[in-house]
Amino acid sequence: MATKDELKTEVQDAVKAGATVLGYKETLELIRNGSPRMAVVANNAPDARLAELSHDAKLSGVRLETFEGDSKELGLICGKPFPVMVLAIKR
Repeated sequence: MATKDELKTEVQDAVKAGATVLGYKETLELIRNGSPRMAVVANNAPDARLAELSHDAKLSGVRLETFEGDSKELGLICGKPFPVMVLAIKR
């Protein structure tokens, strides 16, 4: 499990490279296809959505990390003026 700073750096590098997909539905679709390198979920994500993401990530062999900040902070790290609950980092 990555520390908050390591995860922050990894997400920022992926955003700069254009290798991220933001949003629950889009991330879930990528996870079900097994194509992302990892998925990141904010710590304030609803339990039902977190459970579904976790289940599908486990079945697909996709690494799932929980960000130690809320969705507003994750959005700021991504350079977005809106909250980001979940994102996927492409391979």
